[in-house]
Amino acid sequence: MDIDFRTMVVGIVSKPWKSVKFICIINGQDFEYHLGMGYVIKFDDREYIQTNYVDWARKANADGYETSVDLGPKGCGLVKLPVLENVLNSLFMDSTAHDVSFTDWCNEFGYNNDSINDRKIYDRCIDNYFKLKKALGSKYGDVKAEIEALGL
Repeated sequence: MDIDFRTMVVGIVSKPWKSVKFICIINGQDFEYHLGMGYVIKFDDREYIQTNYVDWARKANADGYETSVDLGPKGCGLVKLPVLENVLNSLFMDSTAHDVSFTDWCNEFGYNNDSINDRKIYDRCIDNYFKLKKALGSKYGDVKAEIEALGL
């Protein structure tokens, strides 16, 4: 895939769930992407306990945890940056909203069709569909097939 892909960490957010928020830029189009807190390692995580922070950070970096995030009063943590294939997989799944009514989408994904907030999520999924189509252009179908073939 010949795709320009960049990410920026925004930080820890609490809504709609506690997660690390990223802005992922795909061919000039920006998308929000979230990773749950399970993807963040903290200085006191048992697997990474070392004698000091420097040793912990070296081991974590060797395992691919390269980006620091502020955990507020709980200190700091490290997170792996999202990879293009995972971001695209998520965006293609979100894009299915374009093909179904709001009520069908709610039934499929467990949302409430009487919720204004859930309607906003549905609308953002449709917005992402159009942004992704713009970002990938004529390669949209080929890239989607390639991502689906990965079985993520």
